[in-house]
Amino acid sequence: MTTAMRGAAFILLSALAFTSCTHRYADYYINGSVIKHSAPVGFTVVAGNDHVLVYHYGRLLLPVPDSVVGFWLFVTLSPGLVRPDAVIELPRSEARVVLSKLRAPAHDTTEDVAGTIVIESVSADCLRAELDLTSPELRWSYAGVVTFLANELPFRRGWADDVRSNCALERTAGSHSPAAAAHRGR
Repeated sequence: MTTAMRGAAFILLSALAFTSCTHRYADYYINGSVIKHSAPVGFTVVAGNDHVLVYHYGRLLLPVPDSVVGFWLFVTLSPGLVRPDAVIELPRSEARVVLSKLRAPAHDTTEDVAGTIVIESVSADCLRAELDLTSPELRWSYAGVVTFLANELPFRRGWADDVRSNCALERTAGSHSPAAAAHRGR
């Protein structure tokens, strides 16, 4: 094997070793509730009286198919909190947050999540919010703007499900909402 062939093989193997496949999606359920479930995620969304935001981020580290990292974030909000420019400080009695974190093969869940959710806009199609959340218990944090797309029950997602990719779900440097800007400026 020539030096050029070895170099090309090294580059190809390095690219494979550090390649990953990332999936993320965000769903918004009106008239929902989050309950414990035996599914791998540990929770699911069922019919209820609240608004539920579900954000999933998962990354498969190739070439090892079982090397998965990611999280599920379930946020239950009482209907009175869901309005444009609402600033929701967590923890709060009208809001429940459940975090399910996977770092294969370990899977941990907690309701010990604190931070802020600033709802920028709400429509029949989506809810856009700036999230700034942390869980010291699971050494997890997330800060970014997420567009949660309206969805209908039943909730049918799991760690291994195919997920839709949507560029609107990408993290952004900042938000243009007056409430979000005011919150950042305090």
